[in-house]
Amino acid sequence: MRVQAIAQCCITAARRTPQNIFKDKGIALGMVRNKTYANFIQTNEFEYRSGDIMVLYTDGITEAKDTRNEEFGYEKLASIVAQSKNLGPRELQDHLINELYEFSGTKNINDDYTTMIVKFK
Repeated sequence: MRVQAIAQCCITAARRTPQNIFKDKGIALGMVRNKTYANFIQTNEFEYRSGDIMVLYTDGITEAKDTRNEEFGYEKLASIVAQSKNLGPRELQDHLINELYEFSGTKNINDDYTTMIVKFK
């Protein structure tokens, strides 16, 4: 599968070990309003099998902070996905967001956060 992402859209494919984590080039969507946005498009390719999970998420997830000012991070995200691999996409998304709220100690996250979960059949 070929996935093209711009900005803060990050991807992890995680059913098997090791996981593939693709990190973005770090520019917010909508910040570049001319043809130079093409410089920020990142293409990643990976193979998937039945049962693999792809999680697309914005940086509001990985950069959410707890009361000690520590970030949620890629590793915690990948760990939650790996531990929840038997859940359906909606249940995984709900679990991930609840873990985010628990980590940060609030439902009022300082940044926007979005996820999309795909489980391949």
